[in-house]
Amino acid sequence: MRTILVKRTGIIAMLLAALGCLVVGSASASTTSTSVMVPLPSNVSVAPDNTTDTVVLSTTLTLAAGESRRVSDRLGATLSSTEGAEVDNRIICLDPSGMAVGEAASGTNHPGSGAGEIGLMESLLLEAPVAGVYTCRILARTSDDNRTSFVMTALRGGPQFGTNGTWLRISSADEVGSHAWFNYDCDSRGTSPTCVYLGGSGTPIVAHVFNGPDRDVWTAATDTTQVDVVGIFQITSCPHGTASCIRRHWGDDGWLGLGINRDRYAELYSFIEFNQLNPDGSVCRIHQSNDDTSPTGDSGPGDYHIRDSVHHLPVRYHLTANVSPNCNGSRRFALDLYVRWRAGNPIKLDNGAFNVIQNVRGATTTTVPNVVGMSEAQAVDAIKVRALKPVTVERIMNPALIGSVFAQNSQGGTVEPTDSEVHLSVSLGQVSVPNVIGDTTASATHAIKAAGLTVGQISSVNNCVDPGFVQQQNPRRGTPVIPGTPVNITTATCSSGGGTPGGGNGPPIQPK
Repeated sequence: MRTILVKRTGIIAMLLAALGCLVVGSASASTTSTSVMVPLPSNVSVAPDNTTDTVVLSTTLTLAAGESRRVSDRLGATLSSTEGAEVDNRIICLDPSGMAVGEAASGTNHPGSGAGEIGLMESLLLEAPVAGVYTCRILARTSDDNRTSFVMTALRGGPQFGTNGTWLRISSADEVGSHAWFNYDCDSRGTSPTCVYLGGSGTPIVAHVFNGPDRDVWTAATDTTQVDVVGIFQITSCPHGTASCIRRHWGDDGWLGLGINRDRYAELYSFIEFNQLNPDGSVCRIHQSNDDTSPTGDSGPGDYHIRDSVHHLPVRYHLTANVSPNCNGSRRFALDLYVRWRAGNPIKLDNGAFNVIQNVRGATTTTVPNVVGMSEAQAVDAIKVRALKPVTVERIMNPALIGSVFAQNSQGGTVEPTDSEVHLSVSLGQVSVPNVIGDTTASATHAIKAAGLTVGQISSVNNCVDPGFVQQQNPRRGTPVIPGTPVNITTATCSSGGGTPGGGNGPPIQPK
C-alpha cells in the first residue's frame, strides 16, 4: 500500500512581543485558551481513489492579519470490507484567495470492518498572512491498489458522541506567542540519508527527535502559567517486502532471520518531554506525556504495536505543563520526542509536527527584586513588597557575610506572576582554620578564637620532642569551615615509666 508522507506547509511560528518590566497588578485577569468544535453533521461516504481527496467537512473563520489559530481534527472512519485498506486524513486551510496556507496530513491502514471505528487526528498552527475569510477543511482518502469493492465512511460527530466521530476544533481567539516544530527528515520510501531506522542490524534502538544540538527553544510569555502541546508523528514498521523501508532494514530476510516476523508487528515505546530550561540550557523542570493514542486502539500508555496489517501508525501526543517561576528566571522550553524500539520488525521514523499554545495567561505579574547581598530579613521584606513569596531553601557555608543572601533562584529584574516563590540561599559564613601546630596551648587557643572558631577538645600525647607545644590539630590548617566550628588540638607531654614529667623516672624536660 502507498506510504503516507506527512506534510505541513505555510505554518509560521509567531514571535513573542517584547515585554517590559511590569508592576504588580499590571496584567488583566487570567484567561484560558478556548476552542470551538465544528462537528460533522452526518456520515459521509468516501469511495476508493488513489489520487483524489473527498471534502468531508468545511468551515470558515474571519481573521485579522497576523492572527494565529490552532486547528485540530479527528476523522472517525469505518470500512465496509473485511479486508483492510489505506485511509488518509488531511487538514487544509485556505486563505481568502483560495491558496493553501496551512496543511497537515497522515494516514494508516484500516484493518477492516471487524476493527470498527478508528480515529485519525491532526493538528496545525494557522497564521493569517492577510486579513479576510479563511476556509479550513477535513479531506479524506482511501485506497487498496486496484480494489474498489468497498467504501470508507467518515462518521458524524458532535457532543452526543463525546470525542468520537469526525470534527474540527479551532481556537476561538488569537493564540499569541504560539510556536510549531517540524520534522521532514525521511522520504516516503525511506531512502533519504537522513531517515532514522530503529531496531535493524547495526542501527540504534532509541532516538530523540527535535532535541539535537541545534534544538529550537521556545519562550513562554511572562504572564503565562500553563502551556499546551499537541503533535502527530508517523512511525512505519518495516516487515519483509515493504516499499516504505530499504531492504537491509526489513524484519524478514535480514537481521531477524527468515520468516519470524512475517505478518506480525513492531513494538515500540514513545513519549514527548516539554522541559523548562535553566538559563544555561540545563533542564529545570521535566514534563512528560503519558499518552494512549493509537488510532487502532491496541496500545497502552506510551506502548504501541504496529501490526503488519496497519503498517503506518500516526501517533498523537498531548501534554499540558505549568510554567515554573523557579527556574532561575528562565521561561524557555525545549521539545524532545523519545522513541524506543522494543521488539518485532524494525521501525522507520517518518515525520510529523508539534505545536504549543499558551494555554493559561494573563496572570498578574511583578518584578523580582535583586536581594543578593542583603541580610535574610531585608531580603524577605523586599520580596514580600513585590507580592512574591520568599522561601529560604538552604543555609550553607559560603564566603558571603553570615546571614546574608548569596543566591536567589529567580534573578533580579525577572518578571514573574505574583505569589511566585523566590528561593533564597543564606550564608553561614566561611573562615579558614589557622595553623596552630608548634604553638603553645595558650597561643593556639588565642589564634583559634581570633579566627572566629572555638577551641574543641584539648588532649595530650606522650612525646618528649617539643613537650608543651601543639603537635596535632583537627581540622587541618587551611580547611574552610563555618564560623564557630570547634578545632581540636593535641599537645605533647614527656613522661617515662608513669612518673611525672621532669621527675626522676625520665629525662629532664628541656625548655623550648
